[in-house]
Amino acid sequence: MQAMVGDHDHAVSMFKSYAERGDDPELKQWAEKTLPTLQSHERLAKTTAAKIGVAERTSQNQRH
Repeated sequence: MQAMVGDHDHAVSMFKSYAERGDDPELKQWAEKTLPTLQSHERLAKTTAAKIGVAERTSQNQRH
């Protein structure tokens, strides 16, 4: 669950960044369209992790 939450955090961050500052209009539009779904999945992962008592790791800790 920690990995799932971290992966969603990372994906949301990347998609949000591209949706705001991307240089390819079609890809930027796709990122904007996909972002709400990723954010919903992120919330579900965090809720599930909390329900089963799994502490979240920070993105920095996951990468090391």
